[in-house]
Amino acid sequence: MMRTDVTEDTEEVDNLQEPELYCYQKLLAPDECIRLLKLQPGTGDQEIICELVDHNLSEKTETSYEALSWCWGSAARNKKLAIRCGISTFSSMIPPNLLEALAVLRLQESVRTLWVDALCINQADSEEKSVQIPMMSRIYRRAEKVCIWLGQDEHHGAAIQFIKSEVLKLESFDALVQLEGASEGWRAILDMLQGEWFIRRWILQEILFARDAVVYYGLESILWQDFADAVSLFLKVQMSTRAVSDIMKKDPSYYHVPGWFEYASELGAGIMIGTSQSLFRVSSDGKKVPLRGLESLVHECQMFQNSESRDTIYALLGLANDTTGFDAAQRKRPYLPSRDVSISRQSQRNRVDSEPKDYPVNYAQPYASHCKDFVEFVIRQCSQTDKTRALDILCRPWAPIPIVSGRRLPSWVSTLSDAAFDMYRHLGTSMLQRVGRKNCDPLVGPPQSNRSKDSTYYAASGDRGVDLSTILFQENPNHYSVHISGFIFESVGQVEVQSQGGAVPAAWVEAFGVGTEDGDMPLPDELWRLLVADRGPNGGTLPAYYKRACKEVIRKCGLRSGAMALSDLINNEGNPLITDFCRRVQAVVYNRRMIRTRGGRLGIARKHVQKDDLICILYGCSVPVMLRKHVENRRENVVSEQTGIPVGPEEEETFYELLGECYVHGIMDGEAIEFQERNSIKSEVFELR
Repeated sequence: MMRTDVTEDTEEVDNLQEPELYCYQKLLAPDECIRLLKLQPGTGDQEIICELVDHNLSEKTETSYEALSWCWGSAARNKKLAIRCGISTFSSMIPPNLLEALAVLRLQESVRTLWVDALCINQADSEEKSVQIPMMSRIYRRAEKVCIWLGQDEHHGAAIQFIKSEVLKLESFDALVQLEGASEGWRAILDMLQGEWFIRRWILQEILFARDAVVYYGLESILWQDFADAVSLFLKVQMSTRAVSDIMKKDPSYYHVPGWFEYASELGAGIMIGTSQSLFRVSSDGKKVPLRGLESLVHECQMFQNSESRDTIYALLGLANDTTGFDAAQRKRPYLPSRDVSISRQSQRNRVDSEPKDYPVNYAQPYASHCKDFVEFVIRQCSQTDKTRALDILCRPWAPIPIVSGRRLPSWVSTLSDAAFDMYRHLGTSMLQRVGRKNCDPLVGPPQSNRSKDSTYYAASGDRGVDLSTILFQENPNHYSVHISGFIFESVGQVEVQSQGGAVPAAWVEAFGVGTEDGDMPLPDELWRLLVADRGPNGGTLPAYYKRACKEVIRKCGLRSGAMALSDLINNEGNPLITDFCRRVQAVVYNRRMIRTRGGRLGIARKHVQKDDLICILYGCSVPVMLRKHVENRRENVVSEQTGIPVGPEEEETFYELLGECYVHGIMDGEAIEFQERNSIKSEVFELR
């Protein structure tokens, strides 16, 4: 920083000297202390100057501060922020978005005290992050106010002004959605709701724990509750009546925009507000009571993003009702009693403990080990309520693909590359993101607490629940394993072409001897039940009209193009019964393949399935799984003293790759267990890698 109260010669020297980068000092009590940012007063183009001071959260006299909620994004840290420390000034490199936020929040005549994660936590210190991150819920609860920064406003305040002056006036809202002159305001709101802030995973915690919150968008601001009410009104009227789209169609300036509004309910903002309202209930004394467990939160928040893969879990710890985060470095790892752990040079083996434990936060931990911890935690928690579904986490996509390459994740960690939905840029726009389908729905369905009352999910392992004493996790230098009990039911004998874009390949239908010109030819029950996996929407009861709907869909779509294009019917069919059936079929077949077992049973499996893959029942998993057997030759760990080369005898090592879940007609509700008992099929332990 340049000093202004010295001679011209000194100023000239200062101009030539770049300030040194700010160097963080260790917090004296990292589990009680935080840093606060003192934003110095200023106006206009004056340099933004800050100070970082330590603050102990356990002190009886609370220091008043505000917490910033903003989007880190992918922008480079290419802006300099001046940080004053005593008589010296240092610099810190920050993203442009953060510098813009500080410029807007800076007061003209007084210091503003803020907590800003990017600056108040030493992001380069994994040990400090592991201590401070679990404290964030406490930090946001203590904050006098949360300042939400959405970014710069290209419409010069039109969105916030429109909300304040028009949208929140309920007495005239019905007239507003019919007003042709309101096009500019609705467009400004749509643009605002496309911001990256709305799909940040951390914002749920930041908003839900706020005593009070204010939204800043450019130079305009509005109370969070007013903002959330306005967005909810906008989304509700568009979803139920499409009134906003109709207004836009009448305005020549926005002739190309109405189609974008059709997806308003699928924007990150709508998902965020809807999700945040379902995670807590307010008790009679005004306290927020969490309603979801950790697995449920991770599942429900799939659409939200984070730049650090581990934050998929860590960002939700403060919201869960079954765990709290703590620094793994400050306490011994609590998952397993020492009597259940044996460590050797080759491996570390962990047996699952049934007692609930706190969840460790450790940013220095390898990502694969982090994923293993979550799977282990979920199995333990689920086994307390339903042992027959405790292993469903193996088939339920949850883990982001790591940003930094490293050891490959084990096959039993289901990644978001297999998730049913994702955020896509809408065609014909430069920035509009909406939710779109990219895969089939998981057959295991959502976690128990997320299910609807009419759900009738599968029970492939019958009443055979998981036995925690037999589950063994193993960390080796080259791989991670889990040992699980079950049995092999059958193997794959034939694999059909993959479904593309949710269309049903003609080969699937023709395999049953059914064509579009067959008139009143009976439709095999096995065909239509296979296409919907013998369940209704969202795993619900099978509707009685599905057989009739299937026959009508085959007739209308035809097979001459090589597939039944269900999307065309969904977009153009006026009959809701037909469209509901088509959506259910897409949820089942999207990117899957039809298979036939060597015993003649039909099924549907993931796209990577191959002939001779094994259909297995795992005790504690509600659906059959597909395994691929691998056999490797391995030398025992005996090394020649002269050459250093392993000379021990070779031995075969068998392990299995988990290819995901599968639907096999006729064994989804415990029939496979009956088959096992009738045929005296022995159980075995599979090592999954």
